[in-house]
Amino acid sequence: MPPVLPGQDESTPFHDTVGATERPQSPDEVALDDLDRMTPVQFENWVLRCLQAKGYHSRRTPQTGDGGADGSAVHSETGQQVIVQCKHRQGRYCDAEPVDDLLRARVSYEQAADARLIAITTAESYTTQARERAARHGIELVARSMLLSFP
Repeated sequence: MPPVLPGQDESTPFHDTVGATERPQSPDEVALDDLDRMTPVQFENWVLRCLQAKGYHSRRTPQTGDGGADGSAVHSETGQQVIVQCKHRQGRYCDAEPVDDLLRARVSYEQAADARLIAITTAESYTTQARERAARHGIELVARSMLLSFP
């Protein structure tokens, strides 16, 4: 997991390119239709900005070779670590892919053992297989109906 430390200098590539944009900073400022029009990368950035709005210092992982995570965050007060995997899906179901990605992240990043693992999708729900696998491995699932109240 990329290092994220409380009180870290705000001049980071993420903040300079994503965190400093004029895009909505919290779930209250977007509608589900807005999320549907986003690209997958914009959706990932929105998720990370939502975490920032709740007191987390967040970072994107590299676009390729991300080890199963789209981003990571550490809460500035509690130190709670979060790893997220986002899937921008048009449709009713999201399969188990983000769960499998997060299981890979748990192995790839040594800090991930204690982190909350969260899969987030614009789809209406997750497949039964995804829900069962997530429950078995302690992975939180966030689907369409919960997006506007995330995190």
